[in-house]
Amino acid sequence: MMTYKDAVSYIGACNGTVVELGLERISGLLSRMGNPQNGLRFVHITGTNGKGSVAAFLRSVLTESGLRTGSFNSPSLININDTVCIDGVPIENADFAEITAYIRSIAEKMPDLPSGFELETALAFEYFKRKKCDIVVLEAGLGGRLDATNVISENLFSVITGISLDHTAFLGKTAAEIAFEKSGIIKRGSPVISGKADADALAVIQKRAKELDSQLVRVDFGEISDVSYSLGGTVFSAHGYSGLRLSLLGGFQPENALIALHCVDLLRKYGYSIPDSCVF
Repeated sequence: MMTYKDAVSYIGACNGTVVELGLERISGLLSRMGNPQNGLRFVHITGTNGKGSVAAFLRSVLTESGLRTGSFNSPSLININDTVCIDGVPIENADFAEITAYIRSIAEKMPDLPSGFELETALAFEYFKRKKCDIVVLEAGLGGRLDATNVISENLFSVITGISLDHTAFLGKTAAEIAFEKSGIIKRGSPVISGKADADALAVIQKRAKELDSQLVRVDFGEISDVSYSLGGTVFSAHGYSGLRLSLLGGFQPENALIALHCVDLLRKYGYSIPDSCVF
């Protein structure tokens, strides 16, 4: 029987020193597991900066609205459990160990052993399926196009929080090249929300959205006004709301929150009931 400590050690041991992007291993693993991701509804988020904050804001709003909300993010903040949460509560040790043991029994029969991040991704999908999540806020790990989270075949919509130079050894040397990798999460017929991007990066996102008949929603950060800071956090107005309050400080946090508000708009169009009282 695999213990929680064994499970953490096993996943850690599968994290090699070389980053190997690609969807072959994760696709093979999930196929052998019965593709647990196929029954889930995703909001898929990538971006150079802000994706963690946008995901956290959106998760909070959805949970407050009474939706069973799964979330997957990396890296962990305290321990590996907090990468996989439902309604903000990390997966329990017993579930982590049991599902890891199940995945290990499948993964070790594969000719090419999945990486630790691929195992975590598979664990998250299996956990969310078992717990019957209404919606999953899915944060890409590295880039987008070849990130393990992009194994999903469809999503409600995609979010690209912003584009600037990051992980250039893997994603490209220019903003346009990085935008190509991150815009790889856009799915045919599903909208994409775009935050800050220079002209070259935006052109790449626009081209990809057009190719996939995806509605492009551009966030206008000029909407933000009446920003003030205190020990209690940040207060601002935007998008028809006034006096929105965030516990986090930082001039960029209202921008991240505005992206999340655009996510709320799209989810309401999909029929999700999100009362104004649950928005921040």
